[in-house]
Amino acid sequence: YHSDGPMQPGLTPKQASDKLAIFQTQFDTLWRKHSSYSVGEDLFGMEHTDQPGLVAIKKELNLLQRLYKLYNDVIDSVDGYHKKLWKTIDIEDISNELMEYQNRCRKLPKGLKEWPAFQDIKKIIDDFSDICPILELMSNKAMKQRHWQRIETLTKYKFELEKPDFALNDLMKAPLLPNKEDIEDVCISAMKEKDIEAKLKG
Repeated sequence: YHSDGPMQPGLTPKQASDKLAIFQTQFDTLWRKHSSYSVGEDLFGMEHTDQPGLVAIKKELNLLQRLYKLYNDVIDSVDGYHKKLWKTIDIEDISNELMEYQNRCRKLPKGLKEWPAFQDIKKIIDDFSDICPILELMSNKAMKQRHWQRIETLTKYKFELEKPDFALNDLMKAPLLPNKEDIEDVCISAMKEKDIEAKLKG
């Protein structure tokens, strides 16, 4: 564990997560034996054999499980977001889930916040949180073809919205954040135009 475990420097978060799963299984077997022997020592009135190394690894593994559980949850969720069809996307649900992940990040012990896996998931959450307000505006029903054409001109990216399998991932390939303010202006204009149209019809 000490020479080839998940705490080794230089591991990617994915490699560390894989190693953690392997060593956790081995450790669980070892801990069950330790617990059985402790019961046996009690039964026969023997002194307990201390295993400080084992106890220290148990604490360490518990902390790592918390970190990598969050890491894997975030990676799986974000992969899922990217696969969602743009027509069915619910940005509010995504924002709420990201907020929950941010809360879980804050609750992690301070020592874990120096880990590459923590830095990775924090960046993923922060980046996605930054783009959610734009996505929410772009998903508004007020957006017409002319507005999308203006965004295409701004981003120099073609949005194939008519494709039945057009997903969030396809949309995210466009440089949205660098053009954030201009895209917001287009979307807000679209909403104002919709209001004016509704008043004119009225």
